[in-house]
Amino acid sequence: MTESWEVVVVGGGAAGLSAALVLGRARRRTLVVDAGEPRNAPSAHMQGYLSRDGMSPAEFLAVGREETARYGVQLVRDRVVDATGGEGFTVVLASGRTVRARHGLGAEMRETPFGSYPVIDERGLTSVPGLWAAGNVSGFAEQVINAADRGHRAGAAINGDLLYTGLDKGTP
Repeated sequence: MTESWEVVVVGGGAAGLSAALVLGRARRRTLVVDAGEPRNAPSAHMQGYLSRDGMSPAEFLAVGREETARYGVQLVRDRVVDATGGEGFTVVLASGRTVRARHGLGAEMRETPFGSYPVIDERGLTSVPGLWAAGNVSGFAEQVINAADRGHRAGAAINGDLLYTGLDKGTP
């Protein structure tokens, strides 16, 4: 059985949870898929994040998960193994679960000395309408505070896109 969501966020780090928080507050049906392997997990504490300096990354993410859950965002501990586009996009998880969201996949990529990253605009929108990127997936070694900012911007842009798409179709 395939589940339908307005938004599927891949990654439950600072960027993903920030985007999910914005979307949850906007009452968007949002699923966060997180493998539970944050880049900063080996760090004993975070530095340079106002009001969170010295907090452990695990505690930071636990607080973020609690905040998003208050707005109905669901989190699943799983890994994406496949994604296909078309009318909307379908994501297959390692557990065999299949989820679907409203937009497509297939972003233009750019090569860097640190790997391939999607080409994004200032809001995190890729070359595919309806597909955003933020945090480590959009560039090399984002600081947590910057990833959270980019996730927030992407979440606000996604909500705006869903709102205007719905208005165009005569739905809320």
